[in-house]
Amino acid sequence: MQTVGQAKMELPTRVILTGASGFIGQHVMRRLKKERICFIMTMDIRALEHHDAASVCVHAVDGTVLDFSDLKNCTLVHLAWCPPLRDNMRPHAQQLTLLAKLMDAHGDSIDRIIALGSAEEYGSRCGRLEEHEAINITLSPYGWGKRAAKMLVETWCKVNDKSALWLRPFLVYGEGQQGNMAIPYAVGQAVRREVADFSAGTQQRDFIHVDDIARAIGLAVTKPWKGFNIANLGTGVGTRVRDVLEQIAVLFDAAGTFRFGARSMRPGEPEVQIAATKRAESLLGFTAQITLDQGLRRMYEVIQRQHGVS
Repeated sequence: MQTVGQAKMELPTRVILTGASGFIGQHVMRRLKKERICFIMTMDIRALEHHDAASVCVHAVDGTVLDFSDLKNCTLVHLAWCPPLRDNMRPHAQQLTLLAKLMDAHGDSIDRIIALGSAEEYGSRCGRLEEHEAINITLSPYGWGKRAAKMLVETWCKVNDKSALWLRPFLVYGEGQQGNMAIPYAVGQAVRREVADFSAGTQQRDFIHVDDIARAIGLAVTKPWKGFNIANLGTGVGTRVRDVLEQIAVLFDAAGTFRFGARSMRPGEPEVQIAATKRAESLLGFTAQITLDQGLRRMYEVIQRQHGVS
């Protein structure tokens, strides 16, 4: 195993990234590599399920294996989480346990934490949502898991006199996304030319492209914030879900296969959820740059290239 000196950690900011192989993680990794603003290390937090936390190592992007005992003053960028399951508590509780193990075992190596929450922390609240409004509401299992993780990180900061930034993305989309969320489901069905069933889609959501999320995280890595902070990540613009899906149908020439109203809305689903964005602007200097039209077109073009269509 090489030491930190042997790995030549010459960049001033040292980042440990979890979830680097996930949808958002891949975009964050590309962003951090391109900007060369930090020395990047990754760890598979799932290793904590099967190994003693003290024995888990991190990997530099050049393949160098590093021991946590050699690391100091690192920023943990925690992106790892299970899929956003809404009918099962256990997977989210397991993710919470893994994060607690990591912080307890290696807190001496970590100076700051940047972690992703979710707009589902707002539950059924409706409107333009401020960060402080995610309290005293009924949550989905996914929303509960993220809320509990936020409380865990906040408590860890206060007990250990450390700093953390809880970033709360609204509806993230983009190339490489998988799962049964509305956009990847619609794209998958359109590519396969199969029927896709949706609710009426009248609810308004704040759609933010994954590369804007990656840019916000890059800014967070370099900014000198202190204490515990929360910031929404969104565009500040609401769009009907149906309008987004209809744009996808037009792009992929699949209008005849999308059936609206074939499914019921989830119980308690809010009609409007839009991010209040002033906190991210003041704390990070962040505003979303990619419009919905641009983001959907970019996603379409990437998929076309993947299928050999110019």
